[in-house]
Amino acid sequence: MAETTSQNQSNKCKRLYFSLTNINLFGDQDAISLVDQLLATRIFLFLLVISLSIVIVFSTVTVQTQTVTIESPTEITFQQLSVQYSTTLSCSCTQISIRHNQFVLLNPRYHSICTSQFVNQTFISSLNDCKMSDYYPLDYRIMAASHFQVIALLCQTITQMVSDVLEEFATRYIITNKVLSHCIFNAQVKALVEQLKSITIANVKSINDFLWFNIFQNQIQSGLRTNYFIQAVPGALTNKFVAARYKTLNNTCSCSSNNVCTHQAGIYNRTGRAGVNISTKFGDLTTDPPLLLTIPGIMVGCLPYDSLLRSTFECFYNQSCIDQIQIFINGLELITPLSSSRFEHNTTVNDLFDQLFIELWNQTINFTGYFQVCSPHSCTYSYARRFNLLYVIVTLISLFGGLKTILFFSTPQIVKFIRKFRKIQNVHNTNNVISTINPIDINQNRLIFKITEVYEKILKLNMFPLSSDITDGIYSTRIYILLFVTGIFILIFYSSIIVRIRIHSVYQPSIDEYEQLYSQYSSTLVCPCTHLSVPYSSIIQMKPYYHQVCSSDIIKNNGWLLYFNGLVGAFYSLDFRIRGFKIFAILQTLCSMSNETITNKLAVFNDLQFVSARVVTKNAFNTQIFALIQQFKQQ
Repeated sequence: MAETTSQNQSNKCKRLYFSLTNINLFGDQDAISLVDQLLATRIFLFLLVISLSIVIVFSTVTVQTQTVTIESPTEITFQQLSVQYSTTLSCSCTQISIRHNQFVLLNPRYHSICTSQFVNQTFISSLNDCKMSDYYPLDYRIMAASHFQVIALLCQTITQMVSDVLEEFATRYIITNKVLSHCIFNAQVKALVEQLKSITIANVKSINDFLWFNIFQNQIQSGLRTNYFIQAVPGALTNKFVAARYKTLNNTCSCSSNNVCTHQAGIYNRTGRAGVNISTKFGDLTTDPPLLLTIPGIMVGCLPYDSLLRSTFECFYNQSCIDQIQIFINGLELITPLSSSRFEHNTTVNDLFDQLFIELWNQTINFTGYFQVCSPHSCTYSYARRFNLLYVIVTLISLFGGLKTILFFSTPQIVKFIRKFRKIQNVHNTNNVISTINPIDINQNRLIFKITEVYEKILKLNMFPLSSDITDGIYSTRIYILLFVTGIFILIFYSSIIVRIRIHSVYQPSIDEYEQLYSQYSSTLVCPCTHLSVPYSSIIQMKPYYHQVCSSDIIKNNGWLLYFNGLVGAFYSLDFRIRGFKIFAILQTLCSMSNETITNKLAVFNDLQFVSARVVTKNAFNTQIFALIQQFKQQ
């Protein structure tokens, strides 16, 4: 039984092998022998398999650019796509202008001094002392009320100014025609906020400098008599206008030439102004009264404003320090210490002022709000893909018919060529036969014969031999060939006009390579930046040139101004030799303030960030930089 089964399987294998080796696809072609028909069949199958294999391999490894469009994407979908397809993702906004307050909120928290009892008007009023004029000039009780009054004014001014700036900032718009990725959005918004902070701080500094300029150059006299006072000498016909002098480490500082003369504040056991002696350091006291208490961090000087800026609040963080001052200043009895701060306790008021007394800006960036207002109606992205099974199948089906037809007609000719090639040698060996016919006539007759033979074969060509009617088979063949040729022409025409996207990557291109690529592919070139933002200082260099008067000798201390220092004698009050010094001193200060203002503004400008996720074209870059420079000049 087992032997019979084995023999049956062997017979089946033999029959299968015989069937495969005797497949004849050209049995209807009587022009070639049976052996040639079998050979043509094998060549046809071999070439067809090789051709289809090449098509499969080529279509498998060919990079295909797939473009996908997603309608009404959600924020989560956009976030995922921006991570996966960051270079090709494009989502157009339905609203391109979005107000700042719809995606960013700034709620600054100020230093505790601005919300403490120290700036309460009732507290400030309680510090006024009717005996203020009798205290020693370095006694803190003279300036205490003025200091806290200035603090309250600074806090109120800064708070109002920042509030106005934030209100204006909230009404501005960000213009984006496409949705920014979360990373780029955060970088751009942070750059806007930092720009707002820097410009606000710079503007406050400019106001402060202008205020100091007016106070000092106009020689405003303090009502506390801390910078100037009138000295009345018994028996003299006139009173003398005297500038106060404060002792420094190695010298004395006169309020007539410098408003920032300061000295450590304290509480002194001295009232009254007996013992006048104009040669002493204050011009009015013979001896220094006993020092009862030194107040850490507090400075007194020519003016409350300048001395306050050089003071610190370190004493007011300490309850024991406050308790010691309360002994001499009754208004401090109910005052509690300042709460903790991000600033050091020995930070000067000037440094706090430079930071706008702000502890924390409390900025909230809301990407969801931005995305909802932008509201993209669709997102489009593209990606390169290999091993696309659908593309392989479609390509294989589309080329199979053409390959089969071409090989079916060409294979018998290949067999004939092989047979004819073998007979050529025999023809060349027949040299003993001398032909008397003209070779030209032979070639012409042969050509005519071939043309006639081909024409007859075309007329009788039948690709459908199984048809019952030979005539129908011939007509069907002609229609098939006509449609096939038409399809080939359509395919060639379509392939010649279709636009195919090719993605080519150039890694770390130089600027010359970038410009060359941009000149050729300006509409499709995309170059992602390694850094999302760069400081302005790395792409813009600005150097101001001032009027020549600011560098001339007429405003230099070792130049023209020396002339006025050597004057002796009495002059009329309107004499230029009296007034001239002040004129050139003011001019010197104006030049210095101008240079300081521009320097501060440039420092702020250079620290600002130029945000861009992709390389900006040269024309667009120049346009943006020109606009930034013009904006800087206007500020």
